[in-house]
Amino acid sequence: MNKQTNRGAQVDNVAHTLYIHKPVSTKHKSPNKQRPHPKMMNPIEIEEQSFSEDFDQYSNSSIESIADNPSEVHRYRAQGDRVLSKFRGIIDKYDYHIGPDHPPIQTSPRKSKITDQEIEKKKELLERLDEVLLPELSLEIQGFSDLFEPSELNKAPYRQLKTIRRRQHELEKTIDRVLKAKREICRDACTTSEPNDPDLEEIKSYRLYILAYGFQVYLIPMICELFIKSYELIEEMAFSNDPPDHIMDVSTARGLMLDCTAEATTEIAAIRRFIQGSDMDNIQSRWSGLVPAIEETHKAYEDLIKKVQLHPVLCRSYTPVDPSIKVAKAFLPIMKLSRLFFKKLASDPKFSNNDKRLNKFSHLPSSQLSALGELPDVLDKVLAESHEHLENSSITEEGMTSWELSLLVDELQVGFRQSMIVVDYFISQIPDSDREGFPKQTRYREWFELWNDTFSSSVSKLMQVVDPYLYEDCQCPNCLNPRPRPHQPR
Repeated sequence: MNKQTNRGAQVDNVAHTLYIHKPVSTKHKSPNKQRPHPKMMNPIEIEEQSFSEDFDQYSNSSIESIADNPSEVHRYRAQGDRVLSKFRGIIDKYDYHIGPDHPPIQTSPRKSKITDQEIEKKKELLERLDEVLLPELSLEIQGFSDLFEPSELNKAPYRQLKTIRRRQHELEKTIDRVLKAKREICRDACTTSEPNDPDLEEIKSYRLYILAYGFQVYLIPMICELFIKSYELIEEMAFSNDPPDHIMDVSTARGLMLDCTAEATTEIAAIRRFIQGSDMDNIQSRWSGLVPAIEETHKAYEDLIKKVQLHPVLCRSYTPVDPSIKVAKAFLPIMKLSRLFFKKLASDPKFSNNDKRLNKFSHLPSSQLSALGELPDVLDKVLAESHEHLENSSITEEGMTSWELSLLVDELQVGFRQSMIVVDYFISQIPDSDREGFPKQTRYREWFELWNDTFSSSVSKLMQVVDPYLYEDCQCPNCLNPRPRPHQPR
């Protein structure tokens, strides 16, 4: 799975498409073992005991020793079918937690004030999630993956598959505990627009929004992808009666599974960093891959300029300068300044929790923190929609392009203006001078004041070409003196 590597990528709904093989029942039972009453056992224990009574004599048999015995091959494949069936059920279960149709959080401020008791409970549960539940999940995922080592599966397929089935159940319970804790922590306290939580520290709504986002967009999809690759490995090794959907060698299938294992544990570590990080660390975590994205958009605008210059939309000999070229060129400095803004904040250690002199928790509410943290989304929206308007401006109703562009530029200007308030707060947390006496805070403040003045000037120049946006009549001879159409006989 690539990571949007793999972050953001959606998981195929294998649970709905793969063939479900019915378990094979047994008739023979060992007389030497007592069976507890079914009500005293869960379904997995009942099923496993039934099979263990029949197959104990084969549990340590290797592939080589039973390869010529069709009956025993069928038996360990029946166990493999049960493993695959469980995978389908788990993937289907956790698919509810992922994807664009299942938003992880509420999007409006809480309706009532959170009580001191609720605050304490959420903080304790968040600490438990970080220090106990997530490390436990990471270890279980690694141990679960180790069970799929092909050499071990080949030594004793039935025994190893039986162990995998038991560990599937254990891992599912651990994931459920983690998700339950996450739900309790985020309930009624998870939004980007909460204005009244500056003192809630680690359980500010915006921090919990980032936590929930990490689960939905990154961790749970990667765990599901791990289960899919585990499923495919069992199929490739012919340990089930299901034929594989994709032909690949076992080493490739195992390699893909190991990649997913590493990615899943990496995502767990990332979520723990969200919990442990400062407010600014959490904001910066929202900017992953931002600078390359801005550079890609910058290239798209340059390509648009070249396209319009080479192929005028109204006439091959169009003599006035196409208004979309003027606007697109005016957007280029905006993108360069935006890239500079985010690179300065993201790369400078003074804006990170690495500088221990800065406070871990700010006194800003979630609504202000999110103004800076979600600014890349605003920038992306404005640039993408503006590009679309410019591409289609020649067929748009007169005056609409100018109006739409004005709204988008205003949205961008407001977003950066609100973000500068947050930046100014974090600058105020930087010491006035370093150990050598050089003025630190003043230097940063002067840098961002200069940046802000330059950005405001660029926006003004952009609006100067947006407001009068209009296609002028072409002045070429053909357009000034159009030839009369030839008479068409009836």
